Amino acid sequence: MMLLNYLRLPIRKCEEPYFITQQVGDGNAIELNEWFNAKKCTGRWNVEQAASNLKKCGFSIETQKEAITKTRFYDVGAVLFFLRAICWQIPNFNINNYYDRIIELHNKIETDGFYDCCCHRFLLVSKKN
Repeated sequence: MMLLNYLRLPIRKCEEPYFITQQVGDGNAIELNEWFNAKKCTGRWNVEQAASNLKKCGFSIETQKEAITKTRFYDVGAVLFFLRAICWQIPNFNINNYYDRIIELHNKIETDGFYDCCCHRFLLVSKKN
């Protein structure tokens, strides 16, 4: 999730006056990492960190917004699809390694009707100085 190198190299060479980005923050779906006892992303990645990096690259911030809401899963299959599609959430996720916790999550969803986790997003509109 740390995009410091990404921002320092290609962005400085940007020919367009504006750089617009929507990013996933470091708090995104952290509950899944906790549920599966999986390693969490290290470092901070939020709107303040990204804006600071852009400023260091010679951009001024025109718009800065952050949203922390929730993602709600209604069945364990949706969680598994999410973890396979979003491969950086729990790197090398596979069903065999987490089978017991998957069954427990299935039972929790059956009992509660859903499973919620954090949805952390931010938007930056910046202009080259």
